[in-house]
Amino acid sequence: MRYDFQVWLSRTTEILRRSFDNDEVMNEFNAVQLQKILDKDTLEKKQYLFQFDVYNCDVKLASILNKLDLYNEIPILTNNASTDNSIHIIENIALNFDNFAKQMRKRQRNHLPYKIEDEWDLQDIFHSILKLFFNNIIPEECTPSYAGGSSRMDFLIKPHKIILELKMTGKNLRDRQVTDQITIDIARYKKHPDCKRLIFFVYDPETLLQNPINLEDELSQVTNGIDVKIIVSPK
Repeated sequence: MRYDFQVWLSRTTEILRRSFDNDEVMNEFNAVQLQKILDKDTLEKKQYLFQFDVYNCDVKLASILNKLDLYNEIPILTNNASTDNSIHIIENIALNFDNFAKQMRKRQRNHLPYKIEDEWDLQDIFHSILKLFFNNIIPEECTPSYAGGSSRMDFLIKPHKIILELKMTGKNLRDRQVTDQITIDIARYKKHPDCKRLIFFVYDPETLLQNPINLEDELSQVTNGIDVKIIVSPK
């Protein structure tokens, strides 16, 4: 029975190691203090100590399970972290950004609300949030020329080769204009040496877009080896 328990401990530790980007959770589980069972101990004492070990491991796993959402939502990314996780973080920020913006307007003690009134505000706020998770963000880098002109991208997360473009809808930026701009940007970024993932976050706080889901589906694509993803929020 004790041998089976040791095998289970080893397999559980390995599963925790493979399931997360760092060893934090695995180390937390391994911190459980196992009882030292001696050959001279009585059978009754050995059974008690064994049951105590199983109970402690069960409690620790339950504690990890209860905090699982925190591990998933607050990863600490280094330059060596996986690109899939970095994309997941950007998606979470984008999809929950409107809730964040609404909360920013609720100030205490009659302080002026923080408002996001244009794309410049959007870029500043989004950049600040990205800083919580990424340590190498290059803002406003020049893009290769396209059709006789060039522009500046919003953000390049260079270690993961992700380019992030932000757009905010308004009276002069609706479905047609958003589609046209994204189409031109995709063609331009295909020439950028550090672009393997291209993410567009279209912030639509007044829900002006007629069919945001269709816009996401039609423009999200893999082209010339570049994975393009469109995120519209809220919708």
